[in-house]
Amino acid sequence: MTQKARWMSGLAATALVLISLLLFQRDAQSAGGETGFVPFDTFLTSVRSATLESLAGREGVRVHNAAEFERMKAHILSLYEGVEVDKTFILDESNHVDCINVNKQPSLRRNGKFLPIAKAPAPKLAKEKAEDPDRQDKNLNPMLSAERKDSFGNAQYCRQGFIPMRRVTLEKLVRYETVADFLHKYGKAGTQGLHRWAKGDQKVDNIGGESYLNLWKPVSSPGEFSLSQQWYMGGSGGKRQTVEGGWQVYPRMYNTSLPALFIFFTSDNYSTGCYNLDCRAFVQVNNDWVLGGALSPVSTDGGPQYSFRMTWLLAAHDWWLFLQKEQGPDNLNPIGYYPEYLFQGGQMTKYAQYIKFGGETAASQSAGQMGSGAFASAGSDHAAYQRNIIYTDKKYVNLPAKLSGSQDTKSCYTIDIHNKTSNWWATYFFFGGPRCPN
Repeated sequence: MTQKARWMSGLAATALVLISLLLFQRDAQSAGGETGFVPFDTFLTSVRSATLESLAGREGVRVHNAAEFERMKAHILSLYEGVEVDKTFILDESNHVDCINVNKQPSLRRNGKFLPIAKAPAPKLAKEKAEDPDRQDKNLNPMLSAERKDSFGNAQYCRQGFIPMRRVTLEKLVRYETVADFLHKYGKAGTQGLHRWAKGDQKVDNIGGESYLNLWKPVSSPGEFSLSQQWYMGGSGGKRQTVEGGWQVYPRMYNTSLPALFIFFTSDNYSTGCYNLDCRAFVQVNNDWVLGGALSPVSTDGGPQYSFRMTWLLAAHDWWLFLQKEQGPDNLNPIGYYPEYLFQGGQMTKYAQYIKFGGETAASQSAGQMGSGAFASAGSDHAAYQRNIIYTDKKYVNLPAKLSGSQDTKSCYTIDIHNKTSNWWATYFFFGGPRCPN
């Protein structure tokens, strides 16, 4: 063989290897593998070229038909239209996180243009009593840091001017029958499924509130998910609107059995809405926290307890989310906001009418653990809790909540509420249970 022939043969072999690699990345991305590190441009290319046929026989694939598969592709490509990506890293086992230009993130694009970012308000901080040494918990830090690296050596952090966005992939969408199912809170559009609560409610006009949410890792199986959250709700019937947030174990959504930080909204009683940044809704301004990212460490039975502080505030008709970055009352950081236009002139553009705090499971039939998996009666260091629960009235005054308990399946899940106490936790409750039916 001549030198030229050997050179041509080597070039052809190299090209074959490159083509095979691209095909592997495409198939892995479209079929659910997400094996290895997939750069953002490669990810978008793989979405454009993906076919339903490549999913044949893949475990966990539920996409309804070819037309719905094309809608899934269109949702992803539309979501990322016009965004600018600075870098990518891996978080929580296999989740890609892209650092998106904060001024060109999906939720700012409306009618073909990027809207300006609203100015964050300064929430009035609730006054807290001196800590009780018998009931101390540790504050969770943000999941991102410039010092942390993924298995590929990428810093798990976005620089200033960019926000971390957990990648919305075909691998995740095809676990649902339709795009609407993927976006729905309960994983199935048109139904709220079989969901069970242990929660506290108060009918009161408000512009937000807060609590400290004790973090655990319940086993949600055989159910769909298990969570601890806050609800702020206005309107009724088909016009019911909410902003929600907390932590959630939801393996089909988050690719992990760890509890994930989550938010959700609906403007029409759950007919539409979405989690986190999975649709063009929430505008993020913070680069420390990943919405949909795993939270850790988690509390242990009889051992260290961990919690994080979540605050919501309606300001200039936008619903703002705050999280506490460091221990101490003066460290609330704005994470972002749900813009006014999402609520279409509805009740939540004015004020909320209800506050709700507690746990929830969702399942088609049987559900797994709620909270720590222990009933509320197990108490401190054993049962999950929320503490220092307040709401902000329309005069911008922070007041302790006065909650009425609701435990619709108390043989499975219970709640023990303590309103306006004189101790450090003020209004608080324990909640949870092992399974349902029990």
